[in-house]
Amino acid sequence: MTTINKRNKAVSTLAIAVIIIIIIAAIGGAYYYYSTTTSSHKKIVIYELISMVANSYFGLMINGSKLAVSQLQAHGINVQLVVLDADNTLSTQISQIQEAIAAGANAILINPVSSSGVVPYLAKAESQGITVITLDRDTSNTSVRLCYVGSNNTLLGIMDAKAFVSFLRESGKPTPWNVVFIEGPPSTGVGLIRNNAIMSVLQPFIQNGTIKLVSEQNGQFLNTVTYSIMQSIIASTGGKIDGVITANGLEAEGAGQALMAAGIPIGLPNGVIVSAIDFTPDVMQALQNGEIVSTAGQSPFVMGYWGVYIAYYHITKGWNPPSVIITPSMLVTKNNIQQALSTLQSAVPLSNVVPNAPPVPIS
Repeated sequence: MTTINKRNKAVSTLAIAVIIIIIIAAIGGAYYYYSTTTSSHKKIVIYELISMVANSYFGLMINGSKLAVSQLQAHGINVQLVVLDADNTLSTQISQIQEAIAAGANAILINPVSSSGVVPYLAKAESQGITVITLDRDTSNTSVRLCYVGSNNTLLGIMDAKAFVSFLRESGKPTPWNVVFIEGPPSTGVGLIRNNAIMSVLQPFIQNGTIKLVSEQNGQFLNTVTYSIMQSIIASTGGKIDGVITANGLEAEGAGQALMAAGIPIGLPNGVIVSAIDFTPDVMQALQNGEIVSTAGQSPFVMGYWGVYIAYYHITKGWNPPSVIITPSMLVTKNNIQQALSTLQSAVPLSNVVPNAPPVPIS
């Protein structure tokens, strides 16, 4: 065989190899394209496990999730949302996690009743390939979830307490101010964070004698529990209370109801100063009525809305979000309610806080 023939044979062999490589790459590319573009035809089942649906705060969260699902469905994506209520009971929520696993759920969005109690069960879900996203409250062990979507609760507690002190000053009440602190439940995780943040602001005023902390009790994030606690405090203090600072909206409602039932005026200029965390329809009404002077508003609607989209993009496109995604929050008074509604209860793009995030809403 001549040198020229050998060279021609080598060139032909190389050309064939290149063609084979191109064909394999084309097939691989076509498979990837097909698998990603047809994912919308596969049913995606998302379980949303809520600690207590009766709390209107979580009603907003569910509404946000439902809007995201409707937007995805409008683009031909087969998504099913299953909402379950734990009624603030850990054993019930554990059963619901097990139900989601047995049903073959693709994702679990969970607002934990207990930050630690759900961990072993979420670990099982995660080990079976279920996408786990925590909403509003995180788990004590973050390895069992993809990401947390919720507020910066330290910021909320500080915001609440600073506004509370400012309004006490504005009231012109003589010091020391007799203050009641209705704490959040530490078992939720967020309750402990808020409690510590609130006390970090109040403690210097307690130490210098500006504030007299007459009672500090766990209201369990419930208006009924807080109402009962406040009845006892009112009886023991003879109603001599200047301010009540609370760790969520339901506690503020319960405190206000107890004060009004005892005939004690609330609000500026001469009544008891009551502050809160949360911006629900009930809290908004209390702000308008002057029964709550301020609240550190957060955005459960956005938590639910973003949670569904994060699950969808992770399951279908392999998108990995940041471990923590902080939703909007702001101090709300009777003077900026409309701004708060726009900021906290609307479908804001995820890219507002996560640069280069996938399109939310989907386009």
